Amino acid sequence: MQALTEEERFNQLAKEVTIDVKSPKWLKAFLKFLSWLPFPLGTIIFALFGVDCIKVLYYCLKNKTGQAIETIYNSRNHWWKGLWNIGDAIWRQSANVKSVLGRGKFVERVIPILLEKTSKNSSPEEKIIFVSLGSGAGIKLLNGISSSNADKRRLKLALVDNDAKELESAKRKTVKMGLETAVFCQTADQFLTNPPEPFSIVEMVGLSEYIEDTLLEFCGKQIFKNLKPNGLFLGANFVSDEEEQPTHKVVRWPKLFYRPKEKLIGFLKNSGFEKIWTGDCGALVLWVAEK
Repeated sequence: MQALTEEERFNQLAKEVTIDVKSPKWLKAFLKFLSWLPFPLGTIIFALFGVDCIKVLYYCLKNKTGQAIETIYNSRNHWWKGLWNIGDAIWRQSANVKSVLGRGKFVERVIPILLEKTSKNSSPEEKIIFVSLGSGAGIKLLNGISSSNADKRRLKLALVDNDAKELESAKRKTVKMGLETAVFCQTADQFLTNPPEPFSIVEMVGLSEYIEDTLLEFCGKQIFKNLKPNGLFLGANFVSDEEEQPTHKVVRWPKLFYRPKEKLIGFLKNSGFEKIWTGDCGALVLWVAEK
């Protein structure tokens, strides 16, 4: 059997993680109804929906989106939730939540592919410098690294986030995994202005939609500049604003910059990338760009 090309592997993976990423019609109508209600009535109803709904709302009000995303990743039904299991299960059927879950699965499964490619394109003595911008607690990133066959002794992580607590949580996990890790409690642009060394792989999956255009362009150009030859850039951005009103008016999620796929491809090309793969993930677009 002929081996799949790299692009075919990415396409197949994106297809597998996005089998069901749409909201049921009745749920779309209900969320729209909540967003039409006078503030804070819709938000109160959402908070009463489920345990994880309360957690997400709390973290959004605290501007702790990393912990809100972590709650989404870990949301499950439990006997102790009682009837609140129903509310949490309904909320998990929304397009944005399904898309975020699909994005997380993609990251977990694509990172071993990127590490495999990078290992082949570098000498055995060369360190693989893996930078995660807006890493948070690094759940999906570290799961992906853990499941890879890469030589962990060659791997050096640079975790960048402005939340010191989340960084420490990620650092504790990497220590248990035996990974060489440096943490930088900074914003992405601060880190990229004077990075300590060239990068092999950069992951910025959950950050770009929080950055306005000028700053995102700066980050893209700095990433390209500091990547090693054949270096890889993994990212994602929200493209669909279909659930924008319930996301921001009801769930109180901080501001997002929704960008069409064409604009994201233009951003990557303007940054210097020519070899670009993109894939749809419900309300999101995924990309892997190579220097």
